[in-house]
Amino acid sequence: MKKIRSFIALNLDDEVKKKICIICKKFENLKGLKLVEYENLHITLKFLGDIDLGQQHEIISALENACKNIDEITIKVNKMGAFPNLHNPRIVWLGIEPNSKINKLHENIENNLYNIGFERDGKRFHPHITIGRNKTNHNNRLIYKKIVDTEDFEILSVITKVSFMKSTLTSRGPVYNIIKDIKLT
Repeated sequence: MKKIRSFIALNLDDEVKKKICIICKKFENLKGLKLVEYENLHITLKFLGDIDLGQQHEIISALENACKNIDEITIKVNKMGAFPNLHNPRIVWLGIEPNSKINKLHENIENNLYNIGFERDGKRFHPHITIGRNKTNHNNRLIYKKIVDTEDFEILSVITKVSFMKSTLTSRGPVYNIIKDIKLT
């Protein structure tokens, strides 16, 4: 059976992506840091990995069930950080202010996908938007300084749907395509 690489995401509208790109400009041209392409900015709710094409309908049904009784979610993007930490910044991210609705949505998705055979994510959910990946240690101090020196910011976004996504890895980076959008109801 043919497989596809997939994940569940909250996609961001163009207005939010433009504001994020303004923040990202300070990280341009840093050796070893690859910024995430504009069209790929999103919040990952769950990475599924390689799935059989035949599983798509079951996953969509599980997501539709997970989205029931959760209406639109207003998120506030207002912090910057790095995984695993600021002194070893492998992933540079923008964080989402704690939000009970997004946490409930994540929990529903985890439970519904577990019911059809997917493992639960063992890590604590930390909603964020990855803006860059650091492939080397050349600029760790500079990345740290740029994160710490970032002025306060606040980006609001209203989320009205969850997206079941396909990820195709290419030599130029991943290409994401929406398999199905599921409206929050």
